Amino acid sequence: MRRPHLIVVAGPPAAGKTTLAQQIAAALGLALICKDTLKEALYEQLGSRDRAWSQRLGEAVIQGMYALTADILRAGASLVLESTFIHPDTPGELQALVADTDARLWVIYCYATPEVLSARYNARARANRHPGHADRATMTPQYPGRTIEVDTTQLPVSIGAILDRLSG
Repeated sequence: MRRPHLIVVAGPPAAGKTTLAQQIAAALGLALICKDTLKEALYEQLGSRDRAWSQRLGEAVIQGMYALTADILRAGASLVLESTFIHPDTPGELQALVADTDARLWVIYCYATPEVLSARYNARARANRHPGHADRATMTPQYPGRTIEVDTTQLPVSIGAILDRLSG
C-alpha cells in the first residue's frame, strides 16, 4: 500500500486557506475536510452563542477532524485538511497523527500582509461569514513535516508551483 499524504492548509483568518485548499484538493483528486464547513453545519443545528461557545465548538470540531483524518489515512487514502491550525497544541497533534498513520505530512502555510488580512476579514464578515465565528489573530506554531509558505496577498495564487513541491 502506498504511503498516504496529509496536506494541511493553515494560516490566519482571511488568508485564502479555503480557496487554496479547494484548488489543491481538486487538482490532486483528494478529499477535503474544512473546519468551517463542519463548524457552520453545527451552528445551524446547535445555534451560535458567544465567543467562548465558538471556541469550544471549534476545539471539538478539530478533534473530530483529527479522528476522521486518522481513519482516512489508515485506509491508505490521502487528503487535504484546512483550518487555521494555530493552537499551541497543533504541532504535537499533527505529529501524533502522522506517527499513528505513517502519513507523509505537508503543511501549506498561507499568509498575507496585515492590511490585506484585515480588509478581507472585514469584507467577509459583512458579506457571507456565519455569525457564529469568533476569529482572532494569534501566533503561528512551528509545524512538523515539510512546510510550504504561500503569500496570498495577491489573489489568485497559482497552484502550479505548490503542486510541484508537493510531488517532490
